[in-house]
Amino acid sequence: MEYNFPSLANGFDKKLKNEEIAVFIAKTPIFEGVELKNLKRAAENSQVHHFRKGSIIFQKGEPSNWMYIIRKGSIAEFVRYGSSVDIIVKTRKACDYIGEMGMLIDEPYTCTAVAMENSTLYSFSKEKFLELAWSTPKILQHIISQLIDRLNNSCEKFVNAMHLDAEGRLAFTIIQLANDKDTEGDNIKINVTQDELAASSGMARQTVASILGQWRKQGWILTSRGSISVKNRDALMDVIVDSELK
Repeated sequence: MEYNFPSLANGFDKKLKNEEIAVFIAKTPIFEGVELKNLKRAAENSQVHHFRKGSIIFQKGEPSNWMYIIRKGSIAEFVRYGSSVDIIVKTRKACDYIGEMGMLIDEPYTCTAVAMENSTLYSFSKEKFLELAWSTPKILQHIISQLIDRLNNSCEKFVNAMHLDAEGRLAFTIIQLANDKDTEGDNIKINVTQDELAASSGMARQTVASILGQWRKQGWILTSRGSISVKNRDALMDVIVDSELK
């Protein structure tokens, strides 16, 4: 699938002091418990980037020279399956991080990261991040824990792709994206297009549009350009269960 992403539109806000960046990232899960003085040192050559919706932060195969902390907005990580299908691996929100894995294994970026809405990110150089990570076991423990979660999630997606029908796979994909929001209850807005849902669910866009239309009539979801709002999470969960029982 080809994406017509707008041209990269990011700027550097050099007025923001390193200390302000350090204070913010101290609140993020990956740097929780790290001494502020060490975070200030890591932020010495950090930069602030502003990305418009649809902009590419980095692409799979590019040198992994920077890792990013999301200040605001949301970022989707894509991988290409075969020659033409891009699948959403994970969506990231404020306080999440991207780009760290390639640094740790000294390989290029393993996925493509795209801004799903106007977003602000802090970037940290490979040298500074690795210096901090190797000297701080808590950071490595957090990354390992997240990696295990990703592997479990990938296995779950693979199993569901094998056993669920089209409605079940689509409901599962939407529920996974909704869960990434860490929001309880209903009325959860997800920034995702029908093309992206089709790729992630392994079905044609026309099929996705037809199923979403049915769910919209039933009041389970609302759709708008580039987003879906989940109005009845329980109903979508029932679709998954019914699909598993068929």
